[in-house]
Amino acid sequence: MAGQGPKPGEDDKKPQDPALVAASAQVQNPKLVLRSVPEESEEEKRKKESNKLLDQKRKQRISDLAQLFKTVFAGPEWTEDHHGGILEFNSAGNNVKIIVKDDEVSFSGKPIEKVIQAAQAYEKHAQVEMIYEVDAKDINSAKDFMLGLQKANFDISKISAINCSNGTKIEKAELEAIVTELKAKLPPEAPKKGVSPAPGPG
Repeated sequence: MAGQGPKPGEDDKKPQDPALVAASAQVQNPKLVLRSVPEESEEEKRKKESNKLLDQKRKQRISDLAQLFKTVFAGPEWTEDHHGGILEFNSAGNNVKIIVKDDEVSFSGKPIEKVIQAAQAYEKHAQVEMIYEVDAKDINSAKDFMLGLQKANFDISKISAINCSNGTKIEKAELEAIVTELKAKLPPEAPKKGVSPAPGPG
């Protein structure tokens, strides 16, 4: 009769699909499985080999640069700490950090004179044309750093851009205005060798 459904318990008596029963048993029972590792494609093999060679070249480059910078940080008071792409040269109260990347080398720390000497040594060593840029937290910290460079007799007009951590890049006319402003703050030029400074008042 229309409208009559199956009597209670009738569904339970229907035969179950053997495949579903087997799948359910597989899920319920833990098992240890050994599967074959898919073979690497030729492209993946080449990529892995290329990365290995790049890594070896990078390590060799850092090792070579460490020898170069030891000409700047000469003396038993300086010790080299070499890890990853970072070279640190330390002495009592002083630290210069050099970060080596594929297309750039950055210099920071103190004394500022050693930072400049290391940068200039690398500029002479590099086999491609290099440009100077300043990376800083913001424009004020960049100005402070550039003022320190200037006081240590580095020509800050060589700097082609300031990169702030918020993504702002300062260059061209805006940078020229900053360089002009900082050069106006230069202290009087130090007397040359053999010339005694004029006696101060008192």
